Amino acid sequence: MKKTSFFKSLPFKLLIAVFLGIIAGLILNQYSTNGISMAVLNIVVTVKYILGQIITFCVPLIILGFIAPSITKLGKNASVMLGVAVVLAYGSSVGAAFFSTASGFFIIPHLSIHSYTAGLKQLPEVIFELEIPQIMSVMSALVFP
Repeated sequence: MKKTSFFKSLPFKLLIAVFLGIIAGLILNQYSTNGISMAVLNIVVTVKYILGQIITFCVPLIILGFIAPSITKLGKNASVMLGVAVVLAYGSSVGAAFFSTASGFFIIPHLSIHSYTAGLKQLPEVIFELEIPQIMSVMSALVFP
């Protein structure tokens, strides 16, 4: 397997994108009364909405296209492996819920977080809404195969 450079890897590109997003957010916040910053925010909110619609449309198709054939190729041990995977998934979900609850009760009260929302700015409304309904729900795609 060919070894790639860290600077060409996906995690590095994601970190750079997050850093650029933070910088852009700070700049837009500084010039929030400017018409250009409102136009940029309108475009960003609209693109976010449309990409969210596309992603929610594609998730059940990805499940049917990749996960279901992989389960059927497992053969005799498919039920045992699927059971172990389900137990691990639900166990880690319950563990994460308990961990977040514990951190919410023990860590967050000691932080200096203000609960008022007067200083927050309102995002602009979505300019163009493209409704893309799902073919089926995610749970239906998981149960169907």
